[in-house]
Amino acid sequence: MFYDAAAAAENNDETYEEGEEYYEENSQTIYHSSSAFEDYNLKPELVAACYSLGFQRPSRVQAFCLKSFDEGSPSVVIQSQNGTGKTVAFLLPIIQRISRNRAAPQCVIVVPTLELAQQTVKIALDLCAKIPEIQVLEISTMTNIYGKNITEQIVIGTPGRMHGVLQRYLLPLEHIKFLVFDESDVMFDMQGNIDIGTMIAYRITRDYPGVRICFCSATYNERTNHVISILLPEYKALKIKTSQLALGNIKQYVSRCHDRDAKFQAMLYMCSACTIPSTVLFCNTRVSADWIKNKLEENGRQVDVLHGGQTDEQRSEVIKRFKNSEFKVLISTNLISRGLDVPQVCMVVNYDPPIVHETGEPDYRTYLHRIGRCGRFGKLGIALNLVDSQKEYEIVMKFAKHFQHEIEELDFSNDEHLDRLMAVHGTS
Repeated sequence: MFYDAAAAAENNDETYEEGEEYYEENSQTIYHSSSAFEDYNLKPELVAACYSLGFQRPSRVQAFCLKSFDEGSPSVVIQSQNGTGKTVAFLLPIIQRISRNRAAPQCVIVVPTLELAQQTVKIALDLCAKIPEIQVLEISTMTNIYGKNITEQIVIGTPGRMHGVLQRYLLPLEHIKFLVFDESDVMFDMQGNIDIGTMIAYRITRDYPGVRICFCSATYNERTNHVISILLPEYKALKIKTSQLALGNIKQYVSRCHDRDAKFQAMLYMCSACTIPSTVLFCNTRVSADWIKNKLEENGRQVDVLHGGQTDEQRSEVIKRFKNSEFKVLISTNLISRGLDVPQVCMVVNYDPPIVHETGEPDYRTYLHRIGRCGRFGKLGIALNLVDSQKEYEIVMKFAKHFQHEIEELDFSNDEHLDRLMAVHGTS
C-alpha cells in the first residue's frame, strides 16, 4: 500500500512501508543530490544531454529513479515536488535501457493532457538528441496511426488515444519493457480515466507480465493508491511529507477584493505595474477564462486563453506563442495546472481558488499543481490569490494550513506591500 503522506501528517504518523524511501531534507537536496550522472553508468550521450539541459547533478528524484532501475526494482512509484525534474527522472533510466537496434515500441508513456504529451515528447527528443537510433512518437490523432508500421521505441499519448490504439491492436507490444503513468493521480481520478488507465495496464501486462510500471506525480490520492496496490505487487517508492509539497521558493500571497469588479481591477493593475516576464492566471470555468481574456484585451493587454473548449490545434498554437513570449499573460482553467513547464513563468494568479466542484471544499492537489507552474527547478516564484468573499478567503487560508506554508496578506493600496511583492524578482 502506498504511503498516504497527507493522512500521516494529520495523524503525526511517520511510519512507512518496507522498500519505501521517505525523505525529510532541505530544499537544496531536492534539486541537487550528492551523486553525479556519471555514477550511474549512463551512456555518454545521455550524460551530455543532461548537462545541455542545464542539470548539474541529478535532482533527488532523478537519483532515486536511476538507483532503483540500476538495482532492478520491478516497478517504481515517484512522488516529488513540482519542478524538480520528474519527467527526466523516469525518462533517463528508460532511455538507458532501450535497445537502440530494435525498431519497435519498448516504452509506453500515458499522460492526462495533450499539452503534457507534447512537452514529454520534447524532453524525450532532447535527451535522445545524440542517439538518433531512438525515436519518439506522439499519438496525437488516430489518423497518424492507421496504416502505419510503428517502429518508434518510445510512444506517448493521452489515456483515450492510447487505449484506442491498443484496442485496435495498432501498437505492437512484443518488445514492451516499460509503462509510465505520469501525473497518475489526476489521470486515475478523471471521470472514466480510472477504467481506461487500468485497461491500458491490463492490456499491456496481461501478455507481458515482465513490464516495469512507473507511477509519477507530486500528489497522490486514495483512488490512485488503490490502483497501485492492485497493479503493483512489488515496487519501490519515493514520497514526501505534506508540509514539503509546497516549495519555499514560491512566495504565496492573498489579496482581499471588495467584489468581482475590484478583483478584475487588481488583476489589471498587476498586468500594468508588474514587469515579471510571464504569468499564468487560473480560473474555474471556461466562461470566466473567456470573459477575463476579453476584458483584459479591451484594456490593451496582450493575453490569450487556453481551455478544453478549443481544438487541439488551437491549444498547441497558444502554448507555442506563450513559450515564445509573444504575450505576457496566459489565462486558463485547470487544463494546464499539470505539466506545463515554461521557464519564464514567474507568477501564478488564482483568480478563483480551486475547489472540488461537487462539495465546494478546497482542492488541495490542484492548488499545489497550479502554483507549481512557477518557481521551476528552484527559481523564485510568486503565487497570488485574489479573493472577493469571506468564503474564498477561508479556502485560501485552508491551503496555508494544509501545506503548513504562510500565505501573506497583500494590499494593492499599500505601496510597501507592492514593493515587497516586486522585490521577490527585483522588479519595480
